[in-house]
Amino acid sequence: MPSSTPPRPRLGRLLQLQASAGNRAVAGALAMQAQVQRDVSAPDQVIDDVHRFDVVLDNKFGLGAEKTVEEDDSKEQRQHHTKESAAHRAVVLVPQGLKPQARVDVVLHFHGNTGDVPSRPFPANRVRDDGGLRDRDLDRTEAQMKASGNPQLITVLPQGTNASQFGKVPTEPYIDEALRVVGPKLGWTKAPDYRVVLSAHSGGGFVVGRDLAAEVEADRKRSALAAKATKAGTPPPAGPAHPVAEVLLFEANGLGPVQKWADYQLNKVLAVVKDPAATEQDRSAALADCPRLRAYTSTASPSYMKTYKALAQHFNGWFATNKKALGPHFEALRSRFQICKVNIPKDQREPISGSSHEKVVHGVDGPAAKGPLAGAARVLKNTGSGVDQVDVDRGEGATADCNQEWKE
Repeated sequence: MPSSTPPRPRLGRLLQLQASAGNRAVAGALAMQAQVQRDVSAPDQVIDDVHRFDVVLDNKFGLGAEKTVEEDDSKEQRQHHTKESAAHRAVVLVPQGLKPQARVDVVLHFHGNTGDVPSRPFPANRVRDDGGLRDRDLDRTEAQMKASGNPQLITVLPQGTNASQFGKVPTEPYIDEALRVVGPKLGWTKAPDYRVVLSAHSGGGFVVGRDLAAEVEADRKRSALAAKATKAGTPPPAGPAHPVAEVLLFEANGLGPVQKWADYQLNKVLAVVKDPAATEQDRSAALADCPRLRAYTSTASPSYMKTYKALAQHFNGWFATNKKALGPHFEALRSRFQICKVNIPKDQREPISGSSHEKVVHGVDGPAAKGPLAGAARVLKNTGSGVDQVDVDRGEGATADCNQEWKE
């Protein structure tokens, strides 16, 4: 394994090389760089019965070789003692028991800012020189996936840099590319059908917010076209091939677009419930199609407690206003939108900052089955129109229903 990662060839050097030696030399230089990046990645391994693949995607996905990204990459490598570049990279986690012929849920998780402060000891999802892995050693992602009892759950971790920069990550094409790369490693003849779970910690929330805003806009356009098609007696446009089933937020920033997306989903269900022409089957179908929101914040993070409390109270207000109209569907719909406190004890918080910000994905120390990701995965496994159960261990004094904690 090389002792260090050479800097990516800059544009000026590539142009000089092209002028003196031609296009073949330029292609060779870029290929050598790509090979070096592959060589310093973690080998494929199994953690808690979950395959961990450290992959390089097609160069149209993720971070590229722009100057700002290159400098950020170098800074990240120095600060966090890693040889691994983030360019076009992702980590893909697949349970050993997954059945590719059945539908799966794919969690596309965006990490937060990494920085160089002592309470942020991991270079995003890259491998540290000492072999440390954020997904295994801090977030315990593989352990929670196993403990959830949901073998049909794949997690894709885009590699980003310092300030939660990820480059080009169009949701469905990015997931399709990740599955294409790992498929041959797993002996798949074709990639499984899937639903999308958008997930974010800290600064990664801005990426999820943009994705949700785009989804709402696309759905508005489909609805308008469907209305025209109904009048014309023609088939309506097809819905998304891979719908968003759930949104997971771990002290994520950028809650404005998330709230607007949630309001849009709630009002869609409300419109069907209130429609006198709708049947009970129509109402149940609208409820079953409604995605879920799970948002977690630590009681040791005052700033996040403030913003998440505002979000929780917004939902409390919406449901109080529409409780009568929702009738028997109230509890089932309410349970799909949960804002949860994670009461991490003082002796489990970061020793430097006293915060729990970096441990929100991990959750309270104890069995991985009680972690927030494991709880969210169990909800996906047990999909239906019934009332969702919140069985995450959120610490001392937590109630069974997250929403009950924000009454005041």
